[in-house]
Amino acid sequence: MKKFRDIFLWSMNMKLYMGIYFSAVIFLAGFMYFVQGVYEMTFLTIFTGIMASMIVALLQVTMLDARCDYSKGIFFSKSLVWLFICTIIFSATAIAFEWFKGLPNINYWIFTITMLIGLIMMLWGEKLEQEANTDKLNESLRSYKKNNS
Repeated sequence: MKKFRDIFLWSMNMKLYMGIYFSAVIFLAGFMYFVQGVYEMTFLTIFTGIMASMIVALLQVTMLDARCDYSKGIFFSKSLVWLFICTIIFSATAIAFEWFKGLPNINYWIFTITMLIGLIMMLWGEKLEQEANTDKLNESLRSYKKNNS
C-alpha cells in the first residue's frame, strides 16, 4: 500500500508541475504574441509546449525528489543541472518549432530568460514548502514531548 501511495503522490506532483509549466508557457507565449499584434497560436506551439512541460515536470519529480535538502539554499548540484537542462528544453523547443516565427528574434531570449526565472521561483517554492513542513514536524514533536512527559 505504501508503494501505491508513493507512486500516486509522485504522479500527482508531476501533473501539478506539468500544469504549472504549461500554463506559464502558454500565457507567456500568448502575451508575447498579443503585445506584438498576433492574436493566434498554432496547434504545434500548444502541443510542443505541453510536451516540453511534461518532460520538465518529469525531470523535476525524478531529479528533485523529497530527499533533496534545500536548507542551505536552492542552488546545489542537482538543482543547477535541472535548471540548465530545463532551460535548454524550453529554449530549444521554442526555437526548433519556431514558436515566434515572424516576430523579432529577441522573443526567444525574453521567453528563455522568463522561463529560467520561473524555474528558479519553483525551486524557491520547494524550499519554502520544505521549511514549512519542517516547522510543522518540529511543532508536532514539541507537542508530543509535552504531552508524554
